Amino acid sequence: TRHLDYPNIKQYLYKAAEAGHAKSMVLVGDELFDKGQIPQAMHYYNAAVQHGDLDDETQGQITGRLAVLYADPNSSYYDIQKALPLLQKAALQRHAPSNNVLGKLTLFGEAGLQQNAEEAFKYFWRAILLGCPAAEENLGFFMLARDRKLENLALLSELSARAYSCDSVPQTHSGRAPYHLTFTPQQCADINYYAQRLVDTSLPF
Repeated sequence: TRHLDYPNIKQYLYKAAEAGHAKSMVLVGDELFDKGQIPQAMHYYNAAVQHGDLDDETQGQITGRLAVLYADPNSSYYDIQKALPLLQKAALQRHAPSNNVLGKLTLFGEAGLQQNAEEAFKYFWRAILLGCPAAEENLGFFMLARDRKLENLALLSELSARAYSCDSVPQTHSGRAPYHLTFTPQQCADINYYAQRLVDTSLPF
């Protein structure tokens, strides 16, 4: 995508997409998505998926972008029931933002999910391993709340600000910065297991 501004490159990319080249369809979809042209982006994404030769991670990126769009209450496309199966699918396909969103939903028992702090921890940590700074912050606030250094209302506010993007957000809580985390031996074991899961896809999530 960094070459799309080169002369004629975009023209050839669109031609390749129209000719049925799946990866070109994804790139065109990404460009349209970033411009806010969501229906047009979905057209190219759906065509790319139907083409059937995309790797699992690329499919996860497509599914995840749509899932987060549907999950974000500030989006005009908000539909949490439509988002939930897409989030769960994309999370298994190594999409960091989907894991981050599921961490928040699971921690508070939203969207019909059972409230489960242990599962929320795993989702946040998986998102961190996949390169999501917001998930690192979310996990920090999670640990502060666990240690009763942050009230639930403040926790909800902080996590809501970081749930639908992996971008780091300045914290509004005035207490200890959440980035210096300590883990129990069991949490370390969980971390090691989920780190392995990123490499060995035969391990169950």
